[in-house]
Amino acid sequence: MKRLIALSLLGFCGLIGVAHADDMRMPFVAVIDGDTIRSSVQLPCPLCNVYIRIKGIDTPESNHLAKCEKERVTGMAAKKYLQNVFIGKTDFMARNMHWDKYGGRIVADVELDGKSISKDLIERGYAKPYTGKGRKPNWC
Repeated sequence: MKRLIALSLLGFCGLIGVAHADDMRMPFVAVIDGDTIRSSVQLPCPLCNVYIRIKGIDTPESNHLAKCEKERVTGMAAKKYLQNVFIGKTDFMARNMHWDKYGGRIVADVELDGKSISKDLIERGYAKPYTGKGRKPNWC
């Protein structure tokens, strides 16, 4: 079902047949986690909700998926920081977009006011570099 929805969304957005979409200014809706935000597209809901995984980083889990209390607390701090970064913002730039390996969300370089969100999160210690392959960083 997820694949069908993803293919439908790709078709509506004109992305079928290309590995990467063009850069796109997208509306900001909400912060989901330290490395995931939500946007929307002009489709009937629930297809209108799109999740964007910020490319090149991993942040600690902030929910029941955390492997220890330290990871959960650090994950909550990363999420809170990202929420503060987006206060008052209505959109962001998504560059080099492609579907993640599971087809459920988009992976993109995310910029806000011309600045890389992934670089900012890494520099402030909320994220670690991660390519999406291999083991994720140990936050415990």
